Amino acid sequence: MMKTYENSAISLKRLQTLSDVIFAASMLGLLLLIERPPQDMKSTEEAIRQYLFGQIDVITAYIVTYINISFYWFFSHNESKYLRRSNGVHVWLTILMLMTVGLLPFTNSLSVVFPSSMTVQLFYSSIVFLVGLLFCIDWLYATSKDRLVDRSIDSDIVDQLIVESLVQPVAALISMGGAFLGFIWWQIPFLLIPVAEITVNRIWARKRARQKKAD
Repeated sequence: MMKTYENSAISLKRLQTLSDVIFAASMLGLLLLIERPPQDMKSTEEAIRQYLFGQIDVITAYIVTYINISFYWFFSHNESKYLRRSNGVHVWLTILMLMTVGLLPFTNSLSVVFPSSMTVQLFYSSIVFLVGLLFCIDWLYATSKDRLVDRSIDSDIVDQLIVESLVQPVAALISMGGAFLGFIWWQIPFLLIPVAEITVNRIWARKRARQKKAD
């Protein structure tokens, strides 16, 4: 099994295609949770406002999960730029990651139907944590001893992607603590993920700028 995928460029392309399909399907699945206005709904301004306000929880949950999936896709895209080969372990790690990504629309629907359930919140956070952890393990495996990447890859890039892959698992762990305080506190760590990712990128950009000046 391991030898079947070793040094296979085709497997990388197929994995990337499969990843894009799963990510796209997961994002589409989130949209399906937003209910259309009932056909017999009155077209008065008051009725429309009531409908829109009634969708706030659904839209908020949609935004939170969409952010999570988007950053997972973004990381997957960044990782694929540096991969030069694959093997059986990498293939199965990718399949496990995609399997857990595919669960996010389900966990999102649970959070919409049971917004105040701590069990649902902890389950949602656990899935987000697991996806991010698998991404991190996969990247560590790929870069260990330059197993699936070129030896010329900058160690700084390796470290940056490791930190980026840990942002969402850390946010998920924090959200678990927030779940004991209330629904809003559970959501806040996920909403701050873009800020954390931007901060990480800026830190590494400054680090590279200092290195260039030193050279």
